[in-house]
Parts: sequence; C-alpha cells; structure tokens
Amino acid sequence: MPNLTITQENNAGVMIGDNYPFEDSLLTFAAEDTFVEGTILAKSKVAAGAVAPKGGGNTGDGTCTEFALASGKVAKVGSYKALCTVAGITHGGTFEVTDPNGALIGTFVMPNTAGGVYVFEGDGITFKLTDAGTNFAIGDLFTLAVTAIAGKYVPYLPTGTGGAEFPVSVLTYECYKSAIGDLAFRVMLKGDVRKEKLVIDSGAAVGAFEIEELRKNNIYAISVNELNIADNQ
Repeated sequence: MPNLTITQENNAGVMIGDNYPFEDSLLTFAAEDTFVEGTILAKSKVAAGAVAPKGGGNTGDGTCTEFALASGKVAKVGSYKALCTVAGITHGGTFEVTDPNGALIGTFVMPNTAGGVYVFEGDGITFKLTDAGTNFAIGDLFTLAVTAIAGKYVPYLPTGTGGAEFPVSVLTYECYKSAIGDLAFRVMLKGDVRKEKLVIDSGAAVGAFEIEELRKNNIYAISVNELNIADNQ
C-alpha cells in the first residue's frame, strides 16, 4: 500500500465565511505602497495642533516646542495646558500639565539654568519646554491643542500615535495606491478571520495584544489548520 503524505497548507483567504457587515471608508497611504490581504488596520482619530502662550503673553520668554502625539494612548480632543505653579529662583520653575477636562496628568520641575530643557510625555502627547533669559513666573501658561480628524483607516503600527497603535479591523483584500493619499475601500466591521493570515505592515509579529484589541472591535481571530493531501504515493 502506498504511503500517504500529508502537508499542512493554508491557501484560503483571511475571512472565515462571508456574511459579515462592511462599510465604505478611506484607507490612507503615506506613499506608494501595497497592503496585503490580512493586514491589521487601525483608525486615525486625532492630530496635534497649535501651541500658544497665554493671552497677553507670558512673563518668562521660554518656549514650548516639538508638540506631537505620543504612542500608547489616544490623546483627548481639546486643549492641554502646561501651567507654571512655582517660579524658580533664577531659572526653572514647576509646571502642572492638565488634560482638556482639567484633570492633572503630570507635574515636572524645569532645570534651574538658562537654556534648560524638559521633555514631557503623558496622556498621548509630548512637548519640549525650554527656559530662556527671563524666568518663568507663576501663571505662565502654554495651551496645546489636539484636534479631531476624519478617522480614516491606516495600517496598524505598534509604535504609532493618534489611534494608529490600536488594531480595529483587518484588510480582507489587497490594496495598492501609486502615491500618497486616500483610497476608497470596504472595511470589515465584524466577523471571524484566520489568525495565521494576519499581518502587521511593519513586519512585527502578531501577538496577544493585537488579537485582544481586534476582539474588542468584534473581529475574532481564530486559528485554523487546513490539511490538504499534497502527495499520494
């Protein structure tokens, strides 16, 4: 009797079944690229806006620069504030940072030297405060605006920001765009997908975090081993 050789293969698509809800949306490309079937998707939600000193200007002539979104948490829409609550002796000072709801998210002390720098990161934002010739005074304030954006889909990026670091869906077919911009596509809103077919565009390995985040968004990754007879001798 000939030996039966069985080889594991998985030639099916990422979806398990096809009776699931979809909606028309936009997939954003940073440049010419191809996103393959099974690419895990995220959704951009916010962007870093303008930085402004308090009305009428601050007493200190230090600056607040490099305001950007930070990875790990989606910043809230509205105005974050960095307020000087204690003035330094000649330079420096203590600052409190509050979110758009007025909740305290961090306190820091500037270096007591002209040109001293402190880089703050928390609650999904980061910025750099730099001391200058005139010391900060109590009440000096910087307002940092976070704005809402349209919520377009992007490839999930573990180190992304503004929502790009949280998986929400899976691309069910390959998408290509020849340049930067948005591409109309159909996004899966709910359903079962093959775990082995999931891909992170950056090349990182898919782990428990991605599987759990997809589950929170009604996308269930199931391990499926399909056996096909490759050789029968």
